[in-house]
Amino acid sequence: MSKRFLLRKGRNKVVTVRGEQSYKTDLGEYTSVFKKGQTVSSIIQSEVPHGVMPNQAKLNDVKVLIEKHWGKEWHALENLQYYSEVLKKYDESPLVDSAEVEAGNLCEPVEEIPDLVV
Repeated sequence: MSKRFLLRKGRNKVVTVRGEQSYKTDLGEYTSVFKKGQTVSSIIQSEVPHGVMPNQAKLNDVKVLIEKHWGKEWHALENLQYYSEVLKKYDESPLVDSAEVEAGNLCEPVEEIPDLVV
């Protein structure tokens, strides 16, 4: 098991990694991460799908906190573009409020039978 990892990119675009078991030693040997003949430019990146959709209350809390900290014009800041895109994405798509799910508003009503005694 390694505590420290050292990465090195060579002239021929080959990435090598060295793992060290201690922070004070330099004993390990660099080994390639890729298969023989592969380089960094041959990596095909794929988008990772989002797992859980956030509920509307969390999105509103994030928006309020950002506006309090950076002001109303926070959309123009480059370092907050991720939050701007996420909030814009989920503002367009309808979200199911967790309060509605807990209250059972998504179920059909059942008629009560007055003569039924349990």
